[in-house]
Amino acid sequence: MATTNAHTAARRTLELPELLAIILGFQTEADSLASCLRINSLWAQEGAKILWHTCGTQRQTIGDVRAPRICDLAALSDWPDRLQWYANYVHSLDFFVEDFYQDHIHPPDYEIEDEARYHSELTDITFPHLEKINFMSSNKCYLYNESSVLLQYLQPSLKSFRGFGYICKGGADLSNEFFSSMKNHCPSLETLELMLDVKHSSKSKPLSKKGFAQFLDGMRQLSTLSIRQGFDSLMTSEAFGHLVQYQYLVHLDLPDVSEQWIRDLDPSVFPREGPLPKITTFSAALSDGGLELMLPYLRNVKNLDLRPYGQFINAFGIIASAQLTNLENFSLGVLSRTIMRGADLIAFARTAKNLEYLWIPEDPDSLDRFPSAIDVTDAVIEELARHLPNLEELCIKMDGAPLTEASLISLGEYCKHLKTCYILADVFFEELVRKAGPNWFPALEELYITQPVSDRREYTENLQTAKYLLLACPKLEDLDQEFGEQNDYDDDFTLAVNDAILKRNRDFRGLEGWLAG
Repeated sequence: MATTNAHTAARRTLELPELLAIILGFQTEADSLASCLRINSLWAQEGAKILWHTCGTQRQTIGDVRAPRICDLAALSDWPDRLQWYANYVHSLDFFVEDFYQDHIHPPDYEIEDEARYHSELTDITFPHLEKINFMSSNKCYLYNESSVLLQYLQPSLKSFRGFGYICKGGADLSNEFFSSMKNHCPSLETLELMLDVKHSSKSKPLSKKGFAQFLDGMRQLSTLSIRQGFDSLMTSEAFGHLVQYQYLVHLDLPDVSEQWIRDLDPSVFPREGPLPKITTFSAALSDGGLELMLPYLRNVKNLDLRPYGQFINAFGIIASAQLTNLENFSLGVLSRTIMRGADLIAFARTAKNLEYLWIPEDPDSLDRFPSAIDVTDAVIEELARHLPNLEELCIKMDGAPLTEASLISLGEYCKHLKTCYILADVFFEELVRKAGPNWFPALEELYITQPVSDRREYTENLQTAKYLLLACPKLEDLDQEFGEQNDYDDDFTLAVNDAILKRNRDFRGLEGWLAG
Protein backbone atom coordinates (compact mmCIF):
# COMPACT_ATOMS: atom_id res chain seq x y z
CA MET A 1 0.00 0.00 0.00
CA ALA A 2 2.83 2.40 0.91
CA THR A 3 4.51 1.75 -2.42
CA THR A 4 1.27 2.39 -4.29
CA ASN A 5 0.75 5.67 -2.41
CA ALA A 6 4.31 6.74 -3.21
CA HIS A 7 3.82 6.03 -6.90
CA THR A 8 0.51 7.90 -6.86
CA ALA A 9 2.14 10.90 -5.16
CA ALA A 10 4.99 10.90 -7.68
CA ARG A 11 2.56 10.69 -10.59
CA ARG A 12 0.48 13.55 -9.22
CA THR A 13 3.62 15.62 -8.73
CA LEU A 14 4.47 15.20 -12.40
CA GLU A 15 0.97 16.33 -13.27
CA LEU A 16 1.61 19.78 -11.78
CA PRO A 17 2.70 22.10 -14.63
CA GLU A 18 4.82 24.31 -12.35
CA LEU A 19 6.87 21.39 -10.95
CA LEU A 20 7.15 19.68 -14.33
CA ALA A 21 8.48 22.91 -15.85
CA ILE A 22 11.19 23.04 -13.15
CA ILE A 23 12.19 19.42 -13.77
CA LEU A 24 12.32 19.80 -17.55
CA GLY A 25 14.31 22.99 -17.10
CA PHE A 26 17.28 20.86 -16.04
CA GLN A 27 17.34 19.04 -19.37
CA THR A 28 20.32 20.06 -21.52
CA GLU A 29 19.74 17.88 -24.58
CA ALA A 30 17.30 18.85 -27.32
CA ASP A 31 16.60 15.17 -28.06
CA SER A 32 15.50 14.59 -24.46
CA LEU A 33 13.06 17.48 -24.61
CA ALA A 34 11.80 16.34 -28.01
CA SER A 35 10.96 12.93 -26.55
CA CYS A 36 8.84 14.66 -23.88
CA LEU A 37 6.53 15.90 -26.62
CA ARG A 38 5.36 12.31 -27.17
CA ILE A 39 4.39 11.42 -23.59
CA ASN A 40 1.13 13.28 -23.07
CA SER A 41 -0.37 16.71 -23.67
CA LEU A 42 0.99 18.23 -20.45
CA TRP A 43 4.54 17.05 -21.08
CA ALA A 44 4.26 18.15 -24.70
CA GLN A 45 3.17 21.62 -23.65
CA GLU A 46 5.85 22.13 -21.00
CA GLY A 47 8.58 20.61 -23.21
CA ALA A 48 7.61 22.79 -26.16
CA LYS A 49 7.79 25.90 -24.00
CA ILE A 50 11.50 25.23 -23.49
CA LEU A 51 12.47 23.59 -26.78
CA TRP A 52 10.72 26.06 -29.08
CA HIS A 53 11.20 29.22 -27.04
CA THR A 54 13.92 30.34 -29.48
CA CYS A 55 14.25 29.31 -33.11
CA GLY A 56 17.38 29.90 -35.21
CA THR A 57 20.62 28.20 -36.27
CA GLN A 58 22.94 30.44 -34.25
CA ARG A 59 21.00 30.41 -31.00
CA GLN A 60 20.37 28.45 -27.85
CA THR A 61 16.95 28.26 -26.29
CA ILE A 62 16.33 28.37 -22.53
CA GLY A 63 19.41 27.16 -20.64
CA ASP A 64 21.97 25.29 -22.72
CA VAL A 65 19.55 23.49 -25.05
CA ARG A 66 20.37 23.97 -28.72
CA ALA A 67 17.53 25.84 -30.41
CA PRO A 68 15.66 24.35 -33.38
CA ARG A 69 16.55 25.89 -36.73
CA ILE A 70 14.21 27.93 -38.89
CA CYS A 71 14.26 25.08 -41.41
CA ASP A 72 12.97 22.69 -38.71
CA LEU A 73 9.94 24.92 -38.32
CA ALA A 74 9.46 25.39 -42.07
CA ALA A 75 9.62 21.61 -42.62
CA LEU A 76 6.20 21.38 -40.98
CA SER A 77 4.52 23.58 -43.60
CA ASP A 78 2.66 20.57 -45.05
CA TRP A 79 0.96 20.14 -41.65
CA PRO A 80 -0.33 23.67 -40.92
CA ASP A 81 -2.06 22.79 -37.64
CA ARG A 82 1.10 21.21 -36.26
CA LEU A 83 3.20 24.11 -37.55
CA GLN A 84 0.93 26.61 -35.81
CA TRP A 85 1.07 24.59 -32.59
CA TYR A 86 4.86 24.92 -32.46
CA ALA A 87 4.74 28.58 -33.55
CA ASN A 88 2.53 29.31 -30.54
CA TYR A 89 5.52 28.66 -28.26
CA VAL A 90 8.12 30.69 -30.16
CA HIS A 91 9.28 33.83 -28.35
CA SER A 92 12.37 34.59 -30.43
CA LEU A 93 13.20 34.16 -34.14
CA ASP A 94 16.77 34.57 -35.40
CA PHE A 95 17.39 34.53 -39.14
CA PHE A 96 21.01 33.94 -40.15
CA VAL A 97 22.95 31.64 -42.45
CA GLU A 98 21.77 28.05 -42.55
CA ASP A 99 25.04 26.23 -41.96
CA PHE A 100 24.53 22.48 -41.67
CA TYR A 101 28.31 21.99 -41.27
CA GLN A 102 28.91 23.33 -37.81
CA ASP A 103 32.64 22.58 -37.99
CA HIS A 104 32.81 24.90 -41.04
CA ILE A 105 34.42 22.19 -43.19
CA HIS A 106 32.27 22.34 -46.31
CA PRO A 107 32.34 20.21 -49.45
CA PRO A 108 33.91 22.06 -52.41
CA ASP A 109 30.53 22.71 -54.05
CA TYR A 110 28.70 23.58 -50.83
CA GLU A 111 26.93 26.96 -50.89
CA ILE A 112 25.68 28.44 -47.64
CA GLU A 113 22.02 29.39 -47.78
CA ASP A 114 20.16 31.89 -45.65
CA GLU A 115 17.35 31.04 -43.25
CA ALA A 116 15.37 33.93 -44.71
CA ARG A 117 14.52 31.70 -47.66
CA TYR A 118 11.86 30.04 -45.49
CA HIS A 119 9.66 33.14 -45.18
CA SER A 120 7.15 31.74 -47.66
CA GLU A 121 6.63 28.57 -45.59
CA LEU A 122 5.76 30.71 -42.56
CA THR A 123 3.36 33.09 -44.32
CA ASP A 124 0.09 31.45 -43.21
CA ILE A 125 0.83 31.22 -39.50
CA THR A 126 1.07 33.69 -36.65
CA PHE A 127 3.48 33.94 -33.74
CA PRO A 128 1.19 35.10 -30.91
CA HIS A 129 4.00 35.18 -28.30
CA LEU A 130 6.83 36.46 -30.51
CA GLU A 131 8.88 38.98 -28.50
CA LYS A 132 12.20 39.18 -30.36
CA ILE A 133 13.19 38.92 -34.01
CA ASN A 134 16.70 39.30 -35.40
CA PHE A 135 17.82 39.50 -39.02
CA MET A 136 21.56 39.10 -39.42
CA SER A 137 23.45 40.02 -42.58
CA SER A 138 24.49 37.42 -45.13
CA ASN A 139 25.33 37.33 -48.83
CA LYS A 140 21.86 36.13 -49.88
CA CYS A 141 19.35 37.36 -47.34
CA TYR A 142 18.45 40.43 -49.38
CA LEU A 143 16.92 38.10 -51.98
CA TYR A 144 14.19 37.13 -49.52
CA ASN A 145 13.69 40.04 -47.11
CA GLU A 146 11.03 42.05 -48.92
CA SER A 147 9.10 44.54 -46.81
CA SER A 148 5.82 42.82 -47.71
CA VAL A 149 7.23 39.53 -46.37
CA LEU A 150 8.61 40.97 -43.15
CA LEU A 151 5.18 42.41 -42.28
CA GLN A 152 4.06 38.97 -41.11
CA TYR A 153 6.39 39.16 -38.10
CA LEU A 154 5.02 42.47 -36.78
CA GLN A 155 3.01 40.95 -33.94
CA PRO A 156 1.39 42.82 -31.02
CA SER A 157 3.62 40.96 -28.56
CA LEU A 158 6.87 42.02 -30.31
CA LYS A 159 9.31 43.81 -28.00
CA SER A 160 12.53 43.76 -30.02
CA PHE A 161 13.21 44.11 -33.76
CA ARG A 162 16.87 44.01 -34.82
CA GLY A 163 18.44 43.96 -38.27
CA PHE A 164 22.12 44.31 -39.12
CA GLY A 165 24.11 44.59 -42.34
CA TYR A 166 22.81 44.10 -45.84
CA ILE A 167 19.44 42.58 -45.02
CA CYS A 168 17.60 45.14 -47.14
CA LYS A 169 19.86 45.50 -50.15
CA GLY A 170 18.55 45.90 -53.68
CA GLY A 171 14.84 45.16 -54.06
CA ALA A 172 14.16 44.55 -50.39
CA ASP A 173 12.96 48.00 -49.37
CA LEU A 174 11.97 49.22 -45.98
CA SER A 175 8.89 51.11 -47.06
CA ASN A 176 6.48 53.62 -45.56
CA GLU A 177 4.03 50.73 -45.32
CA PHE A 178 6.44 48.66 -43.28
CA PHE A 179 7.15 51.37 -40.71
CA SER A 180 3.49 52.38 -40.55
CA SER A 181 2.57 48.75 -39.83
CA MET A 182 5.24 48.53 -37.14
CA LYS A 183 3.85 51.66 -35.48
CA ASN A 184 0.26 50.39 -35.61
CA HIS A 185 0.76 46.68 -34.86
CA CYS A 186 3.61 46.66 -32.32
CA PRO A 187 2.47 48.70 -29.29
CA SER A 188 4.84 46.76 -27.01
CA LEU A 189 7.99 47.37 -29.08
CA GLU A 190 10.82 48.53 -26.83
CA THR A 191 13.94 47.89 -28.92
CA LEU A 192 14.49 48.85 -32.56
CA GLU A 193 18.00 48.39 -33.94
CA LEU A 194 18.60 48.81 -37.67
CA MET A 195 22.02 49.17 -39.25
CA LEU A 196 21.26 48.66 -42.90
CA ASP A 197 22.27 49.23 -46.47
CA VAL A 198 18.95 50.62 -47.67
CA LYS A 199 18.80 50.74 -51.48
CA HIS A 200 15.33 51.24 -52.88
CA SER A 201 13.81 49.70 -55.97
CA SER A 202 10.58 50.34 -57.82
CA LYS A 203 8.79 47.41 -56.16
CA SER A 204 7.37 49.51 -53.34
CA LYS A 205 7.27 53.11 -52.25
CA PRO A 206 10.47 53.70 -50.31
CA LEU A 207 10.52 55.22 -46.88
CA SER A 208 10.25 59.02 -47.05
CA LYS A 209 11.49 61.68 -44.64
CA LYS A 210 7.91 62.54 -43.75
CA GLY A 211 7.00 58.87 -43.29
CA PHE A 212 10.01 58.32 -41.02
CA ALA A 213 9.18 61.39 -38.91
CA GLN A 214 5.57 60.18 -38.54
CA PHE A 215 6.85 56.76 -37.50
CA LEU A 216 9.10 58.23 -34.81
CA ASP A 217 6.25 60.39 -33.54
CA GLY A 218 4.25 57.24 -32.83
CA MET A 219 7.00 55.19 -31.14
CA ARG A 220 7.44 56.99 -27.84
CA GLN A 221 7.39 53.75 -25.88
CA LEU A 222 10.86 52.79 -27.22
CA SER A 223 13.68 52.32 -24.72
CA THR A 224 16.37 51.46 -27.32
CA LEU A 225 16.70 53.01 -30.78
CA SER A 226 19.72 52.40 -33.01
CA ILE A 227 19.58 53.80 -36.56
CA ARG A 228 23.21 54.76 -37.17
CA GLN A 229 23.61 53.31 -40.66
CA GLY A 230 21.22 53.64 -43.58
CA PHE A 231 19.12 56.51 -42.20
CA ASP A 232 21.31 59.57 -42.81
CA SER A 233 19.10 60.82 -45.65
CA LEU A 234 15.91 60.30 -43.61
CA MET A 235 16.79 62.21 -40.45
CA THR A 236 15.32 65.71 -40.26
CA SER A 237 14.82 68.41 -37.67
CA GLU A 238 11.24 67.16 -37.23
CA ALA A 239 12.35 63.56 -36.67
CA PHE A 240 15.02 64.64 -34.17
CA GLY A 241 12.46 66.75 -32.34
CA HIS A 242 10.28 63.67 -31.82
CA LEU A 243 13.20 61.66 -30.44
CA VAL A 244 14.10 64.04 -27.62
CA GLN A 245 10.53 63.74 -26.31
CA TYR A 246 10.87 60.00 -25.63
CA GLN A 247 10.44 59.57 -21.88
CA TYR A 248 11.62 55.94 -21.68
CA LEU A 249 14.60 56.08 -24.04
CA VAL A 250 17.72 54.60 -22.47
CA HIS A 251 19.86 53.76 -25.54
CA LEU A 252 20.06 56.08 -28.56
CA ASP A 253 22.36 55.54 -31.55
CA LEU A 254 22.01 58.09 -34.37
CA PRO A 255 23.66 59.02 -37.67
CA ASP A 256 24.86 62.61 -38.33
CA VAL A 257 23.08 65.14 -36.12
CA SER A 258 22.96 68.71 -37.38
CA GLU A 259 23.76 71.53 -34.97
CA GLN A 260 20.76 73.40 -36.34
CA TRP A 261 18.39 70.57 -35.37
CA ILE A 262 19.42 71.01 -31.75
CA ARG A 263 18.96 74.77 -31.98
CA ASP A 264 15.48 74.26 -33.46
CA LEU A 265 14.23 72.22 -30.49
CA ASP A 266 11.16 73.64 -28.80
CA PRO A 267 11.58 73.43 -25.00
CA SER A 268 7.80 73.62 -24.53
CA VAL A 269 7.34 70.07 -25.84
CA PHE A 270 10.01 68.46 -23.63
CA PRO A 271 8.91 65.98 -20.94
CA ARG A 272 8.60 67.44 -17.44
CA GLU A 273 11.97 65.92 -16.52
CA GLY A 274 13.58 67.55 -19.55
CA PRO A 275 14.65 66.04 -22.90
CA LEU A 276 15.92 62.44 -22.87
CA PRO A 277 15.48 62.13 -19.08
CA LYS A 278 16.55 58.47 -18.82
CA ILE A 279 19.25 58.28 -21.49
CA THR A 280 22.32 56.32 -20.36
CA THR A 281 23.81 55.30 -23.74
CA PHE A 282 24.26 57.83 -26.54
CA SER A 283 26.06 57.58 -29.87
CA ALA A 284 26.02 60.08 -32.73
CA ALA A 285 28.14 62.07 -35.17
CA LEU A 286 28.30 65.70 -34.02
CA SER A 287 30.24 68.87 -34.69
CA ASP A 288 31.91 70.83 -31.90
CA GLY A 289 28.95 73.20 -31.79
CA GLY A 290 26.41 70.39 -31.86
CA LEU A 291 28.22 68.56 -29.08
CA GLU A 292 28.23 71.63 -26.88
CA LEU A 293 24.48 72.04 -27.36
CA MET A 294 23.74 68.34 -26.86
CA LEU A 295 25.70 67.67 -23.68
CA PRO A 296 23.23 69.37 -21.28
CA TYR A 297 20.73 66.67 -22.32
CA LEU A 298 23.18 63.88 -21.45
CA ARG A 299 23.92 64.54 -17.78
CA ASN A 300 23.13 60.95 -16.75
CA VAL A 301 24.89 59.26 -19.66
CA LYS A 302 27.07 56.26 -18.80
CA ASN A 303 28.12 55.13 -22.29
CA LEU A 304 29.13 57.80 -24.80
CA ASP A 305 30.34 57.19 -28.36
CA LEU A 306 31.05 60.28 -30.48
CA ARG A 307 32.00 60.48 -34.15
CA PRO A 308 33.17 63.52 -36.13
CA TYR A 309 30.75 65.55 -38.21
CA GLY A 310 31.78 68.85 -39.75
CA GLN A 311 34.00 71.01 -37.53
CA PHE A 312 35.38 68.54 -34.97
CA ILE A 313 38.54 70.02 -33.47
CA ASN A 314 37.92 70.69 -29.78
CA ALA A 315 35.48 67.88 -29.03
CA PHE A 316 37.47 66.41 -26.17
CA GLY A 317 37.91 69.80 -24.53
CA ILE A 318 34.14 70.23 -24.61
CA ILE A 319 33.66 66.77 -23.07
CA ALA A 320 36.26 67.47 -20.37
CA SER A 321 34.37 70.54 -19.17
CA ALA A 322 30.94 68.87 -19.20
CA GLN A 323 31.18 67.18 -15.76
CA LEU A 324 29.84 63.78 -16.91
CA THR A 325 30.25 62.15 -13.50
CA ASN A 326 28.35 58.95 -14.37
CA LEU A 327 30.43 58.11 -17.43
CA GLU A 328 31.68 54.49 -17.57
CA ASN A 329 32.50 53.95 -21.27
CA PHE A 330 33.76 56.62 -23.67
CA SER A 331 34.99 56.34 -27.25
CA LEU A 332 35.86 59.22 -29.55
CA GLY A 333 36.14 59.03 -33.29
CA VAL A 334 38.59 61.71 -34.40
CA LEU A 335 40.00 63.60 -37.33
CA SER A 336 43.72 64.24 -37.75
CA ARG A 337 43.10 67.88 -36.82
CA THR A 338 41.25 67.01 -33.61
CA ILE A 339 43.20 68.39 -30.66
CA MET A 340 43.95 66.51 -27.43
CA ARG A 341 45.34 68.69 -24.62
CA GLY A 342 47.01 67.25 -21.55
CA ALA A 343 45.04 69.57 -19.26
CA ASP A 344 41.78 68.32 -20.79
CA LEU A 345 42.77 64.68 -20.23
CA ILE A 346 43.42 65.40 -16.55
CA ALA A 347 40.17 67.37 -16.14
CA PHE A 348 38.24 64.58 -17.81
CA ALA A 349 39.79 61.90 -15.57
CA ARG A 350 39.06 63.85 -12.40
CA THR A 351 35.37 63.98 -13.32
CA ALA A 352 34.81 60.52 -14.85
CA LYS A 353 36.16 58.52 -11.93
CA ASN A 354 33.95 55.50 -12.70
CA LEU A 355 35.34 55.13 -16.22
CA GLU A 356 36.04 51.54 -17.32
CA TYR A 357 36.51 52.01 -21.08
CA LEU A 358 38.42 54.86 -22.78
CA TRP A 359 39.02 54.55 -26.51
CA ILE A 360 40.70 57.41 -28.41
CA PRO A 361 40.62 57.12 -31.35
CA GLU A 362 37.56 54.90 -31.83
CA ASP A 363 39.40 52.95 -34.56
CA PRO A 364 42.99 52.37 -33.34
CA ASP A 365 43.98 50.68 -36.62
CA SER A 366 43.28 53.78 -38.72
CA LEU A 367 46.74 55.22 -39.36
CA ASP A 368 45.47 58.61 -40.55
CA ARG A 369 42.95 59.28 -37.80
CA PHE A 370 45.06 60.09 -34.75
CA PRO A 371 44.34 63.31 -32.84
CA SER A 372 47.07 65.91 -32.40
CA ALA A 373 48.49 65.99 -28.87
CA ILE A 374 49.36 69.20 -27.05
CA ASP A 375 51.28 68.87 -23.78
CA VAL A 376 50.43 65.17 -23.34
CA THR A 377 53.33 63.65 -21.39
CA ASP A 378 54.09 60.69 -19.15
CA ALA A 379 53.15 62.90 -16.19
CA VAL A 380 49.72 63.51 -17.73
CA ILE A 381 49.16 59.76 -18.22
CA GLU A 382 50.21 59.18 -14.61
CA GLU A 383 47.64 61.72 -13.42
CA LEU A 384 44.99 60.13 -15.67
CA ALA A 385 45.76 56.66 -14.32
CA ARG A 386 45.65 57.90 -10.74
CA HIS A 387 42.07 59.13 -11.17
CA LEU A 388 40.78 56.13 -13.16
CA PRO A 389 41.35 53.09 -10.92
CA ASN A 390 38.46 51.14 -12.54
CA LEU A 391 39.83 51.35 -16.08
CA GLU A 392 39.66 48.00 -17.93
CA GLU A 393 40.21 48.94 -21.58
CA LEU A 394 42.35 51.81 -22.83
CA CYS A 395 43.32 53.07 -26.26
CA ILE A 396 45.25 56.31 -26.37
CA LYS A 397 47.07 56.97 -29.63
CA MET A 398 47.99 60.56 -30.45
CA ASP A 399 50.44 62.22 -32.76
CA GLY A 400 53.08 64.31 -31.04
CA ALA A 401 52.80 62.80 -27.54
CA PRO A 402 56.31 61.91 -26.25
CA LEU A 403 55.16 58.94 -24.18
CA THR A 404 57.52 56.23 -22.92
CA GLU A 405 57.44 53.10 -20.81
CA ALA A 406 56.85 55.41 -17.81
CA SER A 407 53.22 55.75 -18.94
CA LEU A 408 52.83 51.97 -18.83
CA ILE A 409 54.41 51.87 -15.38
CA SER A 410 51.84 54.39 -14.15
CA LEU A 411 48.94 52.49 -15.71
CA GLY A 412 50.10 49.29 -14.03
CA GLU A 413 50.49 51.02 -10.69
CA TYR A 414 47.05 52.62 -10.54
CA CYS A 415 44.81 50.68 -12.94
CA LYS A 416 44.85 47.16 -11.52
CA HIS A 417 41.80 46.08 -13.57
CA LEU A 418 43.34 47.02 -16.93
CA LYS A 419 42.83 44.15 -19.42
CA THR A 420 43.47 45.75 -22.82
CA CYS A 421 45.89 48.56 -23.63
CA TYR A 422 46.65 50.27 -26.95
CA ILE A 423 49.24 53.02 -26.58
CA LEU A 424 51.41 55.09 -28.92
CA ALA A 425 54.70 55.24 -27.03
CA ASP A 426 58.46 54.65 -27.25
CA VAL A 427 58.93 51.64 -24.96
CA PHE A 428 62.19 50.05 -23.82
CA PHE A 429 60.95 46.69 -22.57
CA GLU A 430 64.19 46.07 -20.70
CA GLU A 431 63.56 49.26 -18.72
CA LEU A 432 59.88 48.38 -18.29
CA VAL A 433 60.54 44.97 -16.71
CA ARG A 434 63.30 46.46 -14.53
CA LYS A 435 60.87 48.95 -12.96
CA ALA A 436 57.73 46.81 -12.91
CA GLY A 437 57.63 44.26 -10.12
CA PRO A 438 55.87 40.89 -10.14
CA ASN A 439 52.15 41.07 -10.80
CA TRP A 440 52.43 44.75 -11.70
CA PHE A 441 49.68 44.34 -14.31
CA PRO A 442 47.54 41.67 -12.61
CA ALA A 443 44.70 41.70 -15.19
CA LEU A 444 46.44 42.71 -18.45
CA GLU A 445 45.66 40.31 -21.31
CA GLU A 446 46.33 42.33 -24.48
CA LEU A 447 49.08 44.90 -25.05
CA TYR A 448 49.46 46.76 -28.35
CA ILE A 449 52.34 49.21 -28.60
CA THR A 450 53.17 51.49 -31.49
CA GLN A 451 56.75 52.73 -32.00
CA PRO A 452 58.44 50.45 -29.44
CA VAL A 453 62.17 50.73 -28.83
CA SER A 454 63.89 47.47 -28.05
CA ASP A 455 67.57 46.62 -28.41
CA ARG A 456 68.20 44.05 -31.13
CA ARG A 457 69.52 41.18 -29.07
CA GLU A 458 69.82 37.44 -29.28
CA TYR A 459 66.70 35.32 -29.01
CA THR A 460 67.77 33.84 -25.64
CA GLU A 461 68.22 37.33 -24.17
CA ASN A 462 64.85 38.43 -25.53
CA LEU A 463 63.25 35.31 -24.08
CA GLN A 464 64.66 36.12 -20.66
CA THR A 465 63.20 39.63 -20.84
CA ALA A 466 59.92 38.09 -22.01
CA LYS A 467 59.86 35.89 -18.91
CA TYR A 468 60.15 38.93 -16.67
CA LEU A 469 57.44 40.66 -18.67
CA LEU A 470 55.11 37.70 -18.04
CA LEU A 471 56.00 37.84 -14.38
CA ALA A 472 54.78 41.45 -14.38
CA CYS A 473 51.78 40.57 -16.58
CA PRO A 474 50.78 37.03 -15.51
CA LYS A 475 47.61 36.99 -17.67
CA LEU A 476 49.14 38.39 -20.85
CA GLU A 477 47.93 36.51 -23.94
CA ASP A 478 48.84 38.83 -26.82
CA LEU A 479 51.61 41.36 -27.48
CA ASP A 480 51.69 43.29 -30.75
CA GLN A 481 54.16 45.96 -31.75
CA GLU A 482 54.00 48.29 -34.72
CA PHE A 483 56.99 49.99 -36.27
CA GLY A 484 55.83 53.15 -38.00
CA GLU A 485 54.05 52.54 -41.28
CA GLN A 486 55.65 49.13 -41.83
CA ASN A 487 53.59 47.38 -39.15
CA ASP A 488 56.44 44.93 -38.61
CA TYR A 489 54.92 42.27 -36.37
CA ASP A 490 57.92 39.98 -36.81
CA ASP A 491 60.11 41.80 -34.33
CA ASP A 492 62.41 39.41 -32.48
CA PHE A 493 61.17 40.52 -29.08
CA THR A 494 57.50 40.13 -30.08
CA LEU A 495 58.22 36.59 -31.24
CA ALA A 496 60.05 35.85 -28.01
CA VAL A 497 57.13 37.11 -25.90
CA ASN A 498 54.52 35.16 -27.83
CA ASP A 499 56.71 32.04 -27.67
CA ALA A 500 56.99 32.56 -23.93
CA ILE A 501 53.19 32.85 -23.64
CA LEU A 502 52.77 29.52 -25.44
CA LYS A 503 55.35 27.81 -23.22
CA ARG A 504 53.80 29.26 -20.08
CA ASN A 505 50.32 28.08 -21.08
CA ARG A 506 51.60 24.55 -21.79
CA ASP A 507 53.56 24.19 -18.56
CA PHE A 508 51.52 22.27 -15.98
CA ARG A 509 53.50 23.88 -13.14
CA GLY A 510 51.99 27.29 -13.81
CA LEU A 511 53.77 30.58 -14.32
CA GLU A 512 56.08 30.45 -11.31
CA GLY A 513 57.12 26.86 -12.07
CA TRP A 514 57.84 27.66 -15.71
CA LEU A 515 59.85 30.76 -14.80
CA ALA A 516 61.87 28.76 -12.29
CA GLY A 517 62.62 26.19 -15.01
